[in-house]
Amino acid sequence: KLYNMSLATSELRCILSTPPPNTNNNTPLKDSTSIAYAALENLRESGDPSFLFLRTLIELSTCPAEEEIQFHCITGFRYVFLNKWDNISDVDFKNSCRDYVFFLGLESNLTKTVKLGCLNAAASFWKRSWSDDNNVGQQQDGIRSDLVTGIMNELVQRNVPRIGRKVDL
Repeated sequence: KLYNMSLATSELRCILSTPPPNTNNNTPLKDSTSIAYAALENLRESGDPSFLFLRTLIELSTCPAEEEIQFHCITGFRYVFLNKWDNISDVDFKNSCRDYVFFLGLESNLTKTVKLGCLNAAASFWKRSWSDDNNVGQQQDGIRSDLVTGIMNELVQRNVPRIGRKVDL
């Protein structure tokens, strides 16, 4: 399945405007903010199977006017990615995600809140990778391959150097 990197924001906005299916009927969601937060929580708890947080973050990386959604995307991506960490054997994907959020944290056109969220995520990913015993990259598949390609293209276009792994320091 190929994922369209340019439709992520629309897909996320649609999800945020729809009450999640597991909403407790005893406490109905009455306003759009409550619905959005419940939908964000539901997406995080589902493990974000299509990497919607990351795809939206990539799509909105040059839009400082979207601070709230960028912040929720970086915190949601950090939460989901760290929970999935041990199940992702593709070291290149992990490193690309770490480098990308680090780069976003250094971007001058993003708000301070989003930058700090990105740097926090990058530090968490870097620390987690140091504890990995398996430093051998595995074959990329599906969306991870698409995301690595998209991330690397954006980093190359902006002349951002790759950050070395612990063994390269």
